[in-house]
Amino acid sequence: MIKTKLNALGIEADLPENIHFYDDGFISDLKKHSAELCKKYSSSLIQTKEGFFEFSVGNCSSFHKNNQTFVHIYYKNLIGAGQNIFNRGHEETHALVDLGQLYLLENLVKTRRLDVSPFRSSDEEFIADIGGLCALNSQHNQLNKFDKFLVYAQNCILGYSFKLEEWMKKNKF
Repeated sequence: MIKTKLNALGIEADLPENIHFYDDGFISDLKKHSAELCKKYSSSLIQTKEGFFEFSVGNCSSFHKNNQTFVHIYYKNLIGAGQNIFNRGHEETHALVDLGQLYLLENLVKTRRLDVSPFRSSDEEFIADIGGLCALNSQHNQLNKFDKFLVYAQNCILGYSFKLEEWMKKNKF
C-alpha cells in the first residue's frame, strides 16, 4: 500500500500499488491538459457536455492502462485563495470517488458531526461541493463562527448549489 495525501482535504489514503494519484496543480487550459493526459495514457478524450472546458474551473481524469489506474486532478488558478482551496477540495473529492476512497471524506464529515445523508445519493457534484466546503473549513478553521464562515464560503464558492447552501445552514459548522 502507498500512502497518498490529498492536501486540501487533509486526508491520507492507502492505495494499492497499482493505483496512482496525481495533483497536477494549477493549469491554464483544462482542455489542453486533458488532451495531453489522454495522449500520455493512449486514451481518447472523454465526451463532455458542450462548453464544459470553457466554464469549468477544474477536472478529475482517470485512466486505466496495463492493470494500473492513474487519477489526475488539475484546476485553474482563481482570483482568491479561498476559491482555490474550495476548487481543490472539490476535485480531490472526485478523485476519492475514482480511487474508491470516498468513505474517507464521509468519515471526516461524521467526525465533525455533520449530515452524511448526501453520501447516500448519486449526486457526485453535490458531494464534491461538500468536499470543497470541508477543505475551506479545514484551511480556515479560525472562522469558528458559522455565520462568518457562511459569508466567507459564499464569497469563495463559484456557482455553488442551493442544495449546498441548505446543507451548510442545516449543519452550522
